Amino acid sequence: MGCTHKGETHKRGTQWKTENCEDCWCQKDGTMRCCTAYGTPFGYDKENCERVFDKASCSYKLIPIKDPTVECKETGMVG
Repeated sequence: MGCTHKGETHKRGTQWKTENCEDCWCQKDGTMRCCTAYGTPFGYDKENCERVFDKASCSYKLIPIKDPTVECKETGMVG
């Protein structure tokens, strides 16, 4: 027996990524664990930049709000 996630059975010891950008594992004891597969940026200029989630790449991008010459950098990621 393995782990069931959304009607799909996964073998023990396997790993997969969900459509909601989570990494999941079916552990050897048959329990399932999932966690987010992306970090959330912090420490960026919120007046000039906004964070936008790109579900295709499972990542946040920092986008200039008004001035495309503004460089949007974060000081760290959490998650």
